[in-house]
Amino acid sequence: MAEPLRHDEQMFFPAGILFGSGDLYRDFGFNHLPNLPIMLAAVDALFPARPFLAGRALVFVAWLAAAALVAAIGWRATRSRMIAALGVLLLVTNPLLIDRSGTLITNNFLPIPFALGGLLAFLAGADRERPHAALLFLSGFLLAVAIGLKANFVAIMPPFAVAALLVPQRIGLARRLRLVTLPLIAGGIIGGLPTLYAFAVDSAGFAAHVFSYHRGPHHAWAMQQEDLVVSFKDRFLLAQSVWGSGATLLTALVIVVAGLQLLRRGWRPRWPVMLTAGLVLAGIMVAFVPTPSFPQYFTPPLPFAIVLMLLLLGELGPGERTSAAPLLVAVAVLAIVTGGPRLLAELPLLARPAKWTGNSVHRDSVAIVAAARGRPIATLSPVYALEAGGTIYPELAAGPFVYRVADLIPVKDRRHYRLVSPAALPALLDANPPGAVLVGLEEHLDDGLREYASTRGYVRQPLERPELELYVRP
Repeated sequence: MAEPLRHDEQMFFPAGILFGSGDLYRDFGFNHLPNLPIMLAAVDALFPARPFLAGRALVFVAWLAAAALVAAIGWRATRSRMIAALGVLLLVTNPLLIDRSGTLITNNFLPIPFALGGLLAFLAGADRERPHAALLFLSGFLLAVAIGLKANFVAIMPPFAVAALLVPQRIGLARRLRLVTLPLIAGGIIGGLPTLYAFAVDSAGFAAHVFSYHRGPHHAWAMQQEDLVVSFKDRFLLAQSVWGSGATLLTALVIVVAGLQLLRRGWRPRWPVMLTAGLVLAGIMVAFVPTPSFPQYFTPPLPFAIVLMLLLLGELGPGERTSAAPLLVAVAVLAIVTGGPRLLAELPLLARPAKWTGNSVHRDSVAIVAAARGRPIATLSPVYALEAGGTIYPELAAGPFVYRVADLIPVKDRRHYRLVSPAALPALLDANPPGAVLVGLEEHLDDGLREYASTRGYVRQPLERPELELYVRP
């Protein structure tokens, strides 16, 4: 709740606030699948007075759900409260998750509880004497919701597709298709309806934003930057830095030790272990696909690695588990040592709601919207304009993400955008002069807006957050 407002939220949060007032892709330049804007729009409808605070609370609820699901999977696999608690501990002390990846209003953490819920429902529905069609339908639904939140999670589809055709092996193929495969597919179709609808309404525009944007202008922009992770070597080193430490490394350690112990006695893995191992491998592979690469792209395999650890510990016999107890205690202690300080450092802020980011953003937003006096606000930080009910230019609704690549978008795709380039910005603003210009968070990208305010006689007005510069129309 106290993590500072970050760059990526300038696209995701506005997409939710503006959802329904125009086309998500063509009008507002959104470049991800539509489930997160839909969720944020629902949250905004329920809590319109503090939408940003409510969005951060949504991420917090996702954390509670993910922790509860890890505990449920651990208990189901081991019937051990201690091991289930270890799984939760490794989740909540993971440095990658408790940093920006798991605290911002983005699609980095929110898919995790849905993916875990889909996995638990699949295990509970298929790993029984008679497959439970309703649970498998729920599994397909939750997995599709996870994919609709972040396209990278599409990598989980192949392992589940194979499992749905092969398990449980004790029943015939026709019965398996009827009780496992078809319910999973039906749930997936229902859960995937928002994405399917967006594609059906404007397939070319959807593809231009969700696929072509990342492979074309976004990639070209990244190649022009000196401080981004682009080459495979650099991506590998980044992966090593985020996976090779803290709770992730500890989880891997337990997986290796438990796996070797099981293999020593000739153990043959059951299909839940094989499925989860496939999900971990798929998450690892998809993490290397996006270019440029950022730490949050390496989150998909993390929850499945914890589940794999829990399943392997569940395969240990009573004597083997007793022998492993000192290792598990040591892992728990090290998890607290490596991840605990990050949590404890922020704990006092729970008692100081005024310091929560949602409340500080709201205070600044109220001042900014009031200064604009009903006119649109020109900014690449649209969160501050929309939080208190202000209006913005649709061409800048995606914050810096479309603006910075406007000149790199291929001509054939520009018809799918409502965009403005830095060179065309003054003409856009002169046609409908803004009541205020807000800059300060986007470094050199703000130069065009700052110059416009200077040349048109806008007057600077101080704000609570000193790095924000607000220029008001005289």
